[in-house]
Amino acid sequence: MGALFGAWGGAYAAQKIAERSKARDQLLEHLQNTNAAIELAGGICVAYLNLKKQHVRDLRATYDEQRAAVIAHRPGTPLNIGRLDLQAINPPQVRIGRLDEVMTKIPVLGRPKTLVGVLAMTITSLNHSFETWNGLVAAFHQLPGPFDEEKAAIVFGLPRNGVVDERFKGTVEAFSDETDHCIFFSKLLVSDLTKAGERMRRNFKRKFGRDYPVQKFLWHQAEEKGLFPPDEDFETWFKNFWDRVPRTQGRRLEKLSYATRRLWRRSSMGKVFYWLSYMPQSAER
Repeated sequence: MGALFGAWGGAYAAQKIAERSKARDQLLEHLQNTNAAIELAGGICVAYLNLKKQHVRDLRATYDEQRAAVIAHRPGTPLNIGRLDLQAINPPQVRIGRLDEVMTKIPVLGRPKTLVGVLAMTITSLNHSFETWNGLVAAFHQLPGPFDEEKAAIVFGLPRNGVVDERFKGTVEAFSDETDHCIFFSKLLVSDLTKAGERMRRNFKRKFGRDYPVQKFLWHQAEEKGLFPPDEDFETWFKNFWDRVPRTQGRRLEKLSYATRRLWRRSSMGKVFYWLSYMPQSAER
């Protein structure tokens, strides 16, 4: 009986050690992948913040001001709207494919998964808008003659001979809005992943007594420069998703039941019952 108890105790201890080691490695892998996803999403956000600061914001503001000046212009007087900013713009190359790949290895559901898909579609649409813009700019530069009312009507989407060509106007509005969308979606994804990573970190520290830092991004400079779009423009992303599943009476009872079973298994009587149920299986093997 002593040998039998010793063998059972050794097997049980080895099994527990193996399970604990596997759980630790799995949680550590989740933390590492979460940090990688935060870094990728943050890098995407920084890329579009720079794009907005260097090109998109000033171009949109200048375009709107000049369009208003052209609309207010009186026929027969000289048209002077200042320097016309018509230059090709190359969108940044971001690692959205790699982000999508890493996200499949992180145990998160709900809004973060949705954000990755929407962000990928928005980036594709933004790249198409810049291709359209570059094509329009190249075609416009091929037109002969100085800048006059005819060319102003083309650039600013005004009536000309009964026809309105709004390709310039629509493209400027599109890549301006889509750049804001890329910034918002990637920033919100960073926020959600950071919260998920902090929960994993606390769980890791509580179970295994070790700390593991979670990647963080600080947005103070971009916020001070007004580069982030207002959250009010994206209210549905805050109302239609839960940050965490709300506590309900059913979940509380389930947690209480789980805690009771766990205490029972750890008690002396529970271990005796577990051993008695384990013995027939050992005898058969």
